[in-house]
Amino acid sequence: MNLLENLYERMIKINIVHSISGRLRLNIPLMKEIPKAWQVDSFAVTQFIEAIPGVKEATYSYVTGSAIILYDPNRIDEKKIIKSLKSMIRIVGAHKTQLENTKIEELDETVRKMKEVIKLEMCL
Repeated sequence: MNLLENLYERMIKINIVHSISGRLRLNIPLMKEIPKAWQVDSFAVTQFIEAIPGVKEATYSYVTGSAIILYDPNRIDEKKIIKSLKSMIRIVGAHKTQLENTKIEELDETVRKMKEVIKLEMCL
């Protein structure tokens, strides 16, 4: 693991709160730090999560910073889900400068474009 990967690993903490086969509850503290004005519709967040192959359904709360993910244990496991989420966060972080210049009224369009970038970079 190189220095940058190690740094991301320490910054992007995703904690497993509860796990049973096919259902995973995660705590993602980083997401609670997003300013209210920048909090996109939780539907957009769940769409990112549900784009992971094998994930059936996801719910997310900015208030608690937690996600509940229902998945097919025959297709994916919790480690792969967490790895995919961290990859998504890294991709968003790589576009930080562009995102910082986004106006609130452009947020929906920016989220749409970001979804496309994530799908492309993760081959989803």
